[in-house]
Amino acid sequence: MACSCGKKSIIELSCENKKFCSRCFKSYFERKVLNSLRGHLPSKSMVGFDTVSLGGKVAFEVIQPFALNARNECVKNPSEKVDVLIVGTCLEDSVLNVLKESMGKTVQQNGIAPLKRCSRKEIECYAGMNSIIGNWPELNDFDSVLLECLESIEEKHPGIKYAIVNSRKEWCED
Repeated sequence: MACSCGKKSIIELSCENKKFCSRCFKSYFERKVLNSLRGHLPSKSMVGFDTVSLGGKVAFEVIQPFALNARNECVKNPSEKVDVLIVGTCLEDSVLNVLKESMGKTVQQNGIAPLKRCSRKEIECYAGMNSIIGNWPELNDFDSVLLECLESIEEKHPGIKYAIVNSRKEWCED
């Protein structure tokens, strides 16, 4: 199966019914991440990146050049106060947060999550293409079971994760 440019695809995003070659995917992914930052990254500020997880490392790789162009100072895993904190929360984390919140559990979101609309599959593909090594945070048993259920539903109903996140206004504001 081929990308729209005619080259061999490396990833298929079934919920968007798109296939991408490496060049097109890189462009699509970076544009998606940077678009989520609109209005959240003032120039001449201190930007901290939580690079503990794979998501945080990928966010740093994508956003740092853009942030530096806006004359920001970028810091990995800041120990001091920063103006903006970028976290590696992905689509699946956002879905889990929405579901847990709807069950009455308290969910705390610290910082801006530019990857909240990017699936783990997309993030892992981008990381592999750019030799970024990292792991996802370990999930507790409840989250692990919930994520397994979501993955099986997503296989049968592509786009369900986006639908869940979009059902909660405060989680989908960009």
